[in-house]
Amino acid sequence: MRTFNRFLALALFSSALITGCQSYPSNSNHHTLANLHAHPQAAKVQVELSAKSYHLNDPIRFRVTSQQTGRLWIVQVDPDDQATVLYPPSSAVDNRISANLATDLPNANWATEFRAVKPTGRSQLAFIVTPEKYSLDDILMIRNGKLTKTAFASDQSWAFTQMPLVIYP
Repeated sequence: MRTFNRFLALALFSSALITGCQSYPSNSNHHTLANLHAHPQAAKVQVELSAKSYHLNDPIRFRVTSQQTGRLWIVQVDPDDQATVLYPPSSAVDNRISANLATDLPNANWATEFRAVKPTGRSQLAFIVTPEKYSLDDILMIRNGKLTKTAFASDQSWAFTQMPLVIYP
């Protein structure tokens, strides 16, 4: 029985390592993002990446589908715990997304492309769709690379999903 318990503990530990189960300090951006949850009845957002992992300078493409019309925001927390808005890259870009219509990024309306850049390692990406009248600051504020949840974050009118992004040297 003791051997079985050791085997089970080792198997569970190995599984946690393989699946990327990580614990972050409560004041980290990774922790803030990991604890951001849309209302259970909120619309869903689905994301497809062009690959499972990337090497430096590889192009990165997303296909995003939301159950609701609104504005799409992509936030990254990198391996150094720095938070940045990947999309839209500026207020000049139209970040509207239509319900149940796949949106490819980058697209013809945006002359830039996403590329895998340093720091290498595992980042976390958040794909947030807000109603058109709201901005990202109504869900998450990013100031000097630091994330803070806002009061509107408990509302059910925004949609959200997150996924890891792994970049190798």
